[in-house]
Amino acid sequence: MEPFKYPDLPSEDYIRIIELLPGEPADEIKFNLTVELRTHCKESYDAISYVWGDKRKLRSIVCCNKAMKITENLYSALETIRAKHPGKSTRLWADAISIDQENIQEKNHQVKNMGLVYRNAGLVHIWLGADSDGIAKDTFRLVQEYNTLLHLPKLFSPGPDTSTVDELSAYLLEVNKLGPLLRLPWFKRVWVVQEVALARNARLHWGQASLDFAEIVELACYYSRNPHVTKWLGGPNDELLFLRLLFQCVYRTYGRTALWGDPQLKWFFKGPKGPSKHAVHSGLFLDILIISKVLLASDARDHIYAFLGNLLARDDRGKLLIEPDYGKTEQQISLDLTEALLQCTREAPYVLCFVQHSSVDDVTGASGPSWLHNWNNDGTDRKLIFTIGNIGLNYEAGGRVDSLQFKIQENRILLTPGLIFDELCWTSEILKSGDLALDLNGQDENSVQPQQPYIQVLLDEVTLAYQQYRGAERTWDPVQHKNDFSYTLVTGYNNKEDISQKSHASIFNAYCHFLEIRRAEPQLPADYVMSSKQAKKARRFERDTQNCDGRRLGILKSGKLALIPKFAQNGDACAILAGMATPFILRRADANLHGEGYHHLVGEAYVRGVMRGELAVNLDEVKMDIRLI
Repeated sequence: MEPFKYPDLPSEDYIRIIELLPGEPADEIKFNLTVELRTHCKESYDAISYVWGDKRKLRSIVCCNKAMKITENLYSALETIRAKHPGKSTRLWADAISIDQENIQEKNHQVKNMGLVYRNAGLVHIWLGADSDGIAKDTFRLVQEYNTLLHLPKLFSPGPDTSTVDELSAYLLEVNKLGPLLRLPWFKRVWVVQEVALARNARLHWGQASLDFAEIVELACYYSRNPHVTKWLGGPNDELLFLRLLFQCVYRTYGRTALWGDPQLKWFFKGPKGPSKHAVHSGLFLDILIISKVLLASDARDHIYAFLGNLLARDDRGKLLIEPDYGKTEQQISLDLTEALLQCTREAPYVLCFVQHSSVDDVTGASGPSWLHNWNNDGTDRKLIFTIGNIGLNYEAGGRVDSLQFKIQENRILLTPGLIFDELCWTSEILKSGDLALDLNGQDENSVQPQQPYIQVLLDEVTLAYQQYRGAERTWDPVQHKNDFSYTLVTGYNNKEDISQKSHASIFNAYCHFLEIRRAEPQLPADYVMSSKQAKKARRFERDTQNCDGRRLGILKSGKLALIPKFAQNGDACAILAGMATPFILRRADANLHGEGYHHLVGEAYVRGVMRGELAVNLDEVKMDIRLI
């Protein structure tokens, strides 16, 4: 049979629609491919969200009476959808068929408008793959039954009910089926996030079993809101936590989740006291990109292109921050995007905060400029690291955003005004948030001393170093030192305004008391010996130590404490950059290689007494040109 050849599309406003022809299960897949104006076919087709699978395992199909090959996984998806519509043709869109993958220009145009394809689809079919172990039907039933138990009284109360969590114990023997579901490849791919976020309705298909996607997201939201639910769902589950994070930080920013028809998701989004502080389309495009780093893509450039359907991917004038171009290298795309982000008022103060290095070579610029983001992930470390600087926190260490200026020279030098105000003289070991957890099972046994909690060990270590480096002339206030230490660990509680010293002391004391109870009586619930109010304070401190994970504590020559990047070292400079949200740790570049006055960007930092722009007041008078390479 003659192979199918794609005719050119009339313009980028046209798409190809698959007309999947009816057939018996044993029949080969046959379909026609029509070219239609995108605006004329809204909701007249369904889109498929799937993982391509092994490109070496191909199946033959018939397209317009000509031969075509597609991956086995897409073939199975088409078979399943055909079986659900016996005797009828089905209108579909699937990227591997609807886009000529060999035509780079067409691919650029179609990827740019991919969001519109999924937004305009009547339904998005999520194909998870074959149900090899025969557990899909039971797993989907389990998800529905969990949700039913948790929101039975929703007709009589404004939010989800958690008083019935004990009934969930009957399902504990089955809870291990959730793991295989959430570990399926679809949940790890970067492109599928936008595909489902833009859907007006999305349905999971695992073998012959089906489930509304909103159901699994609802379960993830229940899981993260209540420790009792977490317990009855089998304990900590990274996959459910990540799905909840996707809902909060990515799905909702597309402004489509209200169409999913799940009343409980609307409650999670608004909260019991009215609309959430996280409005639709609030946040940063940078937030979405940093989350995407833990996902997989066969083409590194798709870590950026896969989210261009989000309104946050547009600048102050409503223009796309970057146009898809598969003819450019990954580094050139990162450079183009960084320049665009620095010109966007919403994103600019945080651009350098999101630079997270994975090796010392990244810091010294061996693989490219140290101030450029690497949005791809090599697969060796997929742990999500939270940024210190982010929108909504009102950090203005470098002053207002309108003071930001920059020049990019020779595609490798970022020139910006700033002030080097201090230098590192001591750094701790790399911190792990698990060591600061109230649940002792989460702590590293090598970090915990037999007689005292890890936080006390860390405080003693910092105090000893501080006394060594502070100098005889500097006054010593142990109470203030302890306050600065604990306040730095929670980076100011990620709060818009500084919390009073009295309130902070109350929160930190509750945390320490909780730890004492846990160590004395590990099996005794803290609620038995401390009020729920105090326990809530302790949990707040624990939660906000997440920014410590993968970072170090540092002491500056001035005596200030700082939370610093893991690759920071003694002798590194601490600087503010005009218009940037946080201070930064910089490393002087080798003058023999680069000349005088150049620095490598090590990463963002938290320095109490600097975050609200205290040093930026007179920046115009003392600023210097900072050259980052």
